[in-house]
Amino acid sequence: MSKQIKSKKKILILIAVLIIGVMGGFMFSYYSGWVFREDFLVRKLDKLGKEYYADYVGELERAMSADGTKETLTQISTFGMDVSLDNLLKGNNAKFENQSKHFSGCDSKSTTIKLIPKEPFDKKSVEIVVKLSCSGV
Repeated sequence: MSKQIKSKKKILILIAVLIIGVMGGFMFSYYSGWVFREDFLVRKLDKLGKEYYADYVGELERAMSADGTKETLTQISTFGMDVSLDNLLKGNNAKFENQSKHFSGCDSKSTTIKLIPKEPFDKKSVEIVVKLSCSGV
């Protein structure tokens, strides 16, 4: 093989390594919230909101009949149910409390999610609207 072909291969390998490194860094910063903090916080609140809603529906199902649960969720779906970050992190048990580290710099009273139940009114059928009130976002 000639020196020119070896040189081109080295350049192509170097370019491929650089592209992979840049993409890896971008993905790391995106999923860790390092650069894209607002997107990270919205994704985190969406996930926590879904878990909170599933717990809420579970409590309703334990406390009332299936028809009563559906009626309650239908009523809530009209306007939604606001949950502050403070209440969300407290949750119904301790599983949310360790998430507070992600929300330093956020106002725990005015950062909220709105849970809007959707048909068929089960634990997974919910629309979540996030309202952030965080510094640096």
